[in-house]
Amino acid sequence: MRPSYIAVAITVISIIGLWGCESSDSPTPSVEYPAAIAADITPESLSLTVGENINVELPDGVVVKVGSYNIYGCKYATPEEIGAMLKDLDLDLIGLQEVHEEHFDALVAAVGYDHYMLDNHGVALLSKTSIDDAEAHILHQGRAVIHATTEINGAAISVYAAHISWNIAGNLEARQLAEELLATDTVARKVLMGDFNDEHFSSQINEIDAYMTDVYTAAGWYPGQRISWPAHVFDDSEGSQLIDLIFFGNSLPALVTHIDVLNLAPIMSDHKPVVAHLLFPRDDTPFASDPYAEYRDIYRDFPAEDQRPENLLTNPGAENGLTGWDVSGSPEAVGTRENQSPRNGDAMFTGFADGEGHQSSGSQTIDLTDKAADIDAGMAVVYIEGFTQSGYTMVSDDAETEFSNKPLPYDDGEIIVEALNADGATLARTTSARRDTLSWVPYVDTLALPPGTRSVRYIWMSHRKNQSGNSNDAMFDDLYLGYGNVDISSSLLTGNLLHNPDAETGDTANWEADGFDVLPDLEPYGFAIYAPWSYSGTALFFAGGLLEIQGGKDGLSTMGQTIDLTPYRKEIVAGAALRWGGKLRTWTANTTISMHLKILDGDGSLWGTLDAPAVHDPEWTARELLTVIPPGASAVRLVLESDVSEISTGAFADELFVHLERTP
Repeated sequence: MRPSYIAVAITVISIIGLWGCESSDSPTPSVEYPAAIAADITPESLSLTVGENINVELPDGVVVKVGSYNIYGCKYATPEEIGAMLKDLDLDLIGLQEVHEEHFDALVAAVGYDHYMLDNHGVALLSKTSIDDAEAHILHQGRAVIHATTEINGAAISVYAAHISWNIAGNLEARQLAEELLATDTVARKVLMGDFNDEHFSSQINEIDAYMTDVYTAAGWYPGQRISWPAHVFDDSEGSQLIDLIFFGNSLPALVTHIDVLNLAPIMSDHKPVVAHLLFPRDDTPFASDPYAEYRDIYRDFPAEDQRPENLLTNPGAENGLTGWDVSGSPEAVGTRENQSPRNGDAMFTGFADGEGHQSSGSQTIDLTDKAADIDAGMAVVYIEGFTQSGYTMVSDDAETEFSNKPLPYDDGEIIVEALNADGATLARTTSARRDTLSWVPYVDTLALPPGTRSVRYIWMSHRKNQSGNSNDAMFDDLYLGYGNVDISSSLLTGNLLHNPDAETGDTANWEADGFDVLPDLEPYGFAIYAPWSYSGTALFFAGGLLEIQGGKDGLSTMGQTIDLTPYRKEIVAGAALRWGGKLRTWTANTTISMHLKILDGDGSLWGTLDAPAVHDPEWTARELLTVIPPGASAVRLVLESDVSEISTGAFADELFVHLERTP
């Protein structure tokens, strides 16, 4: 993980001061460990702020808040309910798809906008400001795009609301939109939003890229980093994708100040709403720079290209086949696979060509014993880089003159790096998470090595989804692992204190589980047409019954693990905190999963509980908190809870962690 920038609450600073520790560099006080936690300390006073505090100075410009939502014909929610939700978003422009005429008046009334248009093909445009020259343009296969102009804060905006197809039809419609409308549009500020039925790097989005920029790509997301369809479960017929997109024009680019994919509870459609806040230049002169660029640069913590440490990996680009890699699941080194080619050289790593099972992997373990002194002093990191992409099926028209990728549940690729102790146990782990992009995208990270690390393992893993065929088609190239020393000591005092934090043992070993179990990755379960998949690795924790058939246990399902703090009393007195969290999600957003840290007093009784925000999202969602450990505490207990007693509910967890750190 990258170093964190932590703002500490004044109340927490005062608590640490009472313990006699002026700073994290102060000597450990020569006091006995208290028998109990001090009476004037409360659970609320122990929380520290996690994450970067991003403060940028924005240039003068015109703010345009945009959203898009495929409402699925109001099959999941009433027009009034959808309209009330959209009203709360307070957007300037909204594009809607799959709108039925009989629902439109009630929906518009609930949103409260005075300016709108609905075409005859279910596409609608809503605006706070008056829209001029509004016109529906019929596309090749009968779908449509609405084009209009409006003025926001004195600036002319050209607006497009679209719903296009996929495969060959999507190509033709995207090209028509691009060449007949976007290419001839002379208005400097342009906005395009809609349901495009495929992601960035698809053949139809490539048609649009010549004229428009996807806001999510501009903000640093890789395609599929968030999911806008389906709005529930794990996959659908085309996988899990970010296909509801918002663009700004290339001729006068906007700054992207905010983006989101909204996970609603209850779900209102099979799609999720997407939003973006854009800042356009007030005149026709592009902004000189993007003040967010530094924060969105994934290489910002990396050494410059000419200053990188040597690559510790053998055969990092598959040019020598699988030489140097410990392999599992029959992976291959190939020159082509499923319409994809190496990023560099003549070969790339990929999964099995034809077989059973779901994973193929390769790994290398690098001995760092000679770096032990620096590692144990908290002065060592490894730099991680690797490129992934996924293969795809190609379809063509009858004349074989037009070709398109076919959207399916593509196979996933991920890169995992683990810090291991002398016995080979995992102390820390970082992962790219699973990716299925149609072109090479980089994964870049810096992992601080916790004390006790003696080796590092680099893993690439390809996950096959049944619907994508018999081959395992996630690909990897240009892999890199470099060791470096840093000037400022890491705050890490330990590795992950949880045992079996990611279900990779295949069971709930080391956990007290009541209603939770382990699911193998991508294995059928109940009537789930598309099997659940882990955030990372080969298994995941699950609470619930056979999906879509039966509910889970009555009442709360729970899973917990207790961590003895006795070995860390000296560090706690000097000022220590636990960084804790994990990845959580639900099946259909009709339940929640929550995570709690319970602090036990000196006598082992429960002293207090800290709660992470509950998760209802049917999408892997990160939770990370930082909590000061008060002297006198004997142990902590990480607990997961979910009520999955009803049919069609389910809750999932993966990549759980509890690390001990020095307080800042």
